[in-house]
Amino acid sequence: MGTETFAASVADRHTGHRLTIGTFAPVFALRFLVSAGFYSIIPYAVFLLPFEESTNALTLAALLIGGRLLAWPIGAWVDQSGAKRPIINIALATTGAFIASWIWTDGWIFLISVIGIAVLNPLTNVALRTLVAHRSAREDHTQVYGWLGSVKTMGIAAGPAMSGVLLLFAPVEYIICLTTALCALSLLTAFGLQDAQPHPIGIEQPDPALSTAGDIRTKTPGISITLWFALIAQWALIWCCLYTLTLSVAPYFDVKFADISPAAVFFVVQSLLSAALLIFAGHGMRNLSQKALGFVFSIGAVLPPVALLLAGIWPTNLPFGNAIWLSLMLAIIISVSEALTVPTVDTIAATQSKKTTGRRFGQLTSAEVLGMALAGAVAWFITRNPTVDAMSSSWVLSGTALLILATVLSFTTIWSMKKAWIKTG
Repeated sequence: MGTETFAASVADRHTGHRLTIGTFAPVFALRFLVSAGFYSIIPYAVFLLPFEESTNALTLAALLIGGRLLAWPIGAWVDQSGAKRPIINIALATTGAFIASWIWTDGWIFLISVIGIAVLNPLTNVALRTLVAHRSAREDHTQVYGWLGSVKTMGIAAGPAMSGVLLLFAPVEYIICLTTALCALSLLTAFGLQDAQPHPIGIEQPDPALSTAGDIRTKTPGISITLWFALIAQWALIWCCLYTLTLSVAPYFDVKFADISPAAVFFVVQSLLSAALLIFAGHGMRNLSQKALGFVFSIGAVLPPVALLLAGIWPTNLPFGNAIWLSLMLAIIISVSEALTVPTVDTIAATQSKKTTGRRFGQLTSAEVLGMALAGAVAWFITRNPTVDAMSSSWVLSGTALLILATVLSFTTIWSMKKAWIKTG
């Protein structure tokens, strides 16, 4: 990229010309379609893979974990090739595999298609966040990332809903048709992406706060290693709490309230509320500085352990439905946490210099695996003794331990903010 071209790109991204939300319509549509496709098939894949059901479950878990672990090298691929080409390649292969598995009804071909969508989902997650980092102005990052997180949440809710409606009229095998259609639409949408080349090595990235038309002053932004690892650890901790609730809230409601239906209330309300709050939070934080964003992220990261602690101390003698009130409180806390953390951590990662943006997002996605693994251990600890007193105590102990860890990491992040952009991480 020549000097004049780069200067024009700078003027487009950091001065009066602002990219609108409409510019990212293909990005939002693609994020929704891939999430819906992934979650339309994954809950039922255990019945369609070619092994025994127990082996199918282990295979599926390995594929899901492997897909997220691949996010780090996927990020490097996106940094090198841009976002559009990798998505088109994997979406094309995945769509073809699903079509073949439907035509020949072969479990092994279906396994290949599941591998494809297990890679496509984290690839889309990393690639689209990287694309937003390169295609939008710095002051628009939180808003666009808020929308991106919102449509992802809508897709997560829509996929199982569409599969559930389909199962009312057709056997489980027909879900392959639904997922194939969603993957095909994802492929077509990917062709509409406006790709952007990563920042070339050796050219300093302009500081949006200092850049003005005709007078571009630059510096190389970056965050310290300490701060970046604190952010990654906090992100893993958030996912640990989310998956602990996912795995343990229904058994807990069954033991404590003899009713598991409020668990469904928690998941539905949390999804809808998160989708709405992400948009409002992203818009509201548009003008915050990097340090303020780090502070907001740290506050949001402390909330999920509070939800675990609240579940343990929640009384059983409240009027108007104990379990419903608890499920609503948990949903509100988790939704607020997502609204405060998703746009902020994405914006912080997007502000990195040179050609490391995709790697940053890949590292965040791979860190989610650590949170999921820890959640499995915490969920086992909570449910190992299915009595009210034992489970309540386990919720309290787990919530307290994770809250202490989250608080320490939050203070580390806030303290590191003073030196955050002195050297590149």
